[in-house]
Amino acid sequence: MKAIFHSILLVLSISGQIEAKIAEDVISTTAGLAALEVSGVAGIPSEVITGVSKLLPKSQVGKRVKVEVKDDRLIIDVPVVIYYGFSIPTVVERIKMRVKDKIEHELGLEVGLVNVLVEGIQILQGRKKEEEMEMLKISPEVISTIAGVAALEVEGVVGIPEEIIAGVPKILERPQVSKAVHIEIEDKKVEVKVPVIVFEDMDIKELVKEIQDSIKKRIEQLTDLEVSKVSVEVKGVQVSFRKKEEERIPLKEIKKEDVVEKEIIQERIEKPQMLELLEVEKEMEDLKGFLSRVKKVVEKSGIDPAKETFRKADMFFEMAQQAMNQKDYNLSLKFIKRAKGLALQAIKITELKELEN
Repeated sequence: MKAIFHSILLVLSISGQIEAKIAEDVISTTAGLAALEVSGVAGIPSEVITGVSKLLPKSQVGKRVKVEVKDDRLIIDVPVVIYYGFSIPTVVERIKMRVKDKIEHELGLEVGLVNVLVEGIQILQGRKKEEEMEMLKISPEVISTIAGVAALEVEGVVGIPEEIIAGVPKILERPQVSKAVHIEIEDKKVEVKVPVIVFEDMDIKELVKEIQDSIKKRIEQLTDLEVSKVSVEVKGVQVSFRKKEEERIPLKEIKKEDVVEKEIIQERIEKPQMLELLEVEKEMEDLKGFLSRVKKVVEKSGIDPAKETFRKADMFFEMAQQAMNQKDYNLSLKFIKRAKGLALQAIKITELKELEN
């Protein structure tokens, strides 16, 4: 008999002998906090509005976690938002394991099933027997967001338009790209249709192919779905910033001064971006070596809190890599700084434990 309880006590038989009375909000909060411990989880959503997930504070994560009891075993539904760039099936499996382990070890209750619903991503089947099969649910909006962001990663793409008014496209912000991306999912196969605005000096045919490849690769990499078709609709073209600058140069006569002016303009456009990229690449290389050394120390120590802290540092390293690939160098540097801080913290934990021993 199915039962869902809210703000009352769950009475569960443990080993057929002892009865434990535990408030449902204790179980739901414990499950929510366990999910947050998994690398790649951004948080528990309170709601999702036009592709933007609002996350609950840690003190309220139990609000969206559902708990049921069936045959003295718990069935737990956990909605989550996952960071873009992480493999969704992998993260989901880790959430299931972590929730089950934490409930059973900390509360002494038996977990029969953990269902994970991926309701969104963030940028930094029908059921058989419940006892035999766990569900992986990924909302269509998540797939749309992955597809849209994958399209934006292709050089030459200006953005994804929500609509075009009087010939002027309204470009969507990155977290809202799912609003314009259409998907159809059937039997674990997905078809994608995405509109784009591109720079006019690009080879459109080649660019469309790159967008299709990028979307297919990302969706299949981050989910367990197969992409059967990707339709790219070029809604408009835009003159690149560099071309606008170059058009200001008088072209009536080609003089030495013109050539010098062109070089100055090109340097003014490229140099800051190149310097930022070089700085981030150097920081990433240094961080990679540093994390490699810290990992050896932490693994040798065998101290769980240090391992957990290093895992978070490694997560921020991955996020920094993603931000660099997307040419968001400032965000990448912030993630690098955070990863360094966590790695240092992991070392301090090992040192403190050694002193205690």
